[in-house]
Amino acid sequence: MTTSRPLDWEELFEYYSGVESRRLAEERHYAEELAALEDFEAWSRRATEQVMEDLQRHAQERSEIFEERTGHSLSVEYPSGPAIQVPQDGPEIRFLSLTLGEARVHIYSSHTPGGLIHLHLLPSRRNSLSHNQRLLSEPGAFLVRLPDDSYELRYLQGDPDGQMGTRMPLDGLLFKAFRMLVQWAEMCPVPARARRVNR
Repeated sequence: MTTSRPLDWEELFEYYSGVESRRLAEERHYAEELAALEDFEAWSRRATEQVMEDLQRHAQERSEIFEERTGHSLSVEYPSGPAIQVPQDGPEIRFLSLTLGEARVHIYSSHTPGGLIHLHLLPSRRNSLSHNQRLLSEPGAFLVRLPDDSYELRYLQGDPDGQMGTRMPLDGLLFKAFRMLVQWAEMCPVPARARRVNR
């Protein structure tokens, strides 16, 4: 003869209370993660805008020195094209271009929701798009968020100019872009009209 299991109402109440507590804890955790992501995305939008404005200002200063020292005009354009927002509510991708004769280097940002902001360098020529030339970008740096909500550039893995994850000065990224521009300019000489003779 089998005996039936005693009816343990208290165990049933405790089990359901535990289930409900876990559900509420999971909901709080999800809400906290969502709030943190929204905060980070808002910062990413601000940081993307700030870093591009900082690059423009410093690039303009360097271009003036470049012209004084070389006699060649190097132009800085920002924005050099319409901003792209992907996804619709994500940070804007902005473009800055450096031009030396027929050579160009574009500095642009990229970002996926919840991920790091990266800056890339894309060399081209004035007529690259019209001639359907294949263009390959090169990694420049990534941004990290500092405790005061400002940003800092960091070196990427494999960068010969610095150790991965260590601080990169803004001027360091611009030097990469200017160096790339000069190398591309060697393959497409600067027109004589764009050259200023120093006296």
